[in-house]
Amino acid sequence: MQNEIANLQQEKVPVSRGLVQVPWPPPLSVNNDNRNESWKLFVTGWSNYKAAAGITSWGAEKSEQVANLLLSAIGAPASKEFLFDLTDKEKKSEKAILAKLEHKLSKKENIIYARYLFNTRTQKEDEKFNTFLIETQ
Repeated sequence: MQNEIANLQQEKVPVSRGLVQVPWPPPLSVNNDNRNESWKLFVTGWSNYKAAAGITSWGAEKSEQVANLLLSAIGAPASKEFLFDLTDKEKKSEKAILAKLEHKLSKKENIIYARYLFNTRTQKEDEKFNTFLIETQ
């Protein structure tokens, strides 16, 4: 029994850091209308989790384990919807998984349309100036 406990203590388990339990980041939401916002929240949560759990200090030899943790953190619904086309090699790389999700979930701003909206925006009669100014910034 003591040997088993000693072996477990030697392993670097990302869920605990000393006496503090590090909670999983919330899974990537697929039911949200604003997937770009969900993506940004997930990436922030994943980065915070990696730092708090000490995963950022792991070497390259544990890259497959980090990728598996990421796939677990993403959650089954998001994995089914966005990562069905990952190759076996991509499934072993955190960077490849994040790049695939980034490509599918992040919106690219249409600069021409944004400029059009800005240039055609006028202040409404009942609109306060402060509101108009904030809207145009």
